[in-house]
Amino acid sequence: MILRVIIVIAVLVALVLILAAIKPKTFRIQRSISIDAAPERVFTLVDNLHYWARWAPQDRDDPSMRTLQRAGKRQG
Repeated sequence: MILRVIIVIAVLVALVLILAAIKPKTFRIQRSISIDAAPERVFTLVDNLHYWARWAPQDRDDPSMRTLQRAGKRQG
């Protein structure tokens, strides 16, 4: 009985190792959203960190979160 349990566990471990070995080494997660606005208007909001609070939901969820301050718009 104990021998069967050990064999089953060994087979399950071997199966997990085989599955892990044949999986791809990298993976990619991608999310997208459609915004009903002109690209120039959207770019203006995300390009300037002073507008961050207007579109970043994580700031509303965690008001204790630190924000990055920078002086004016720069070439990047």
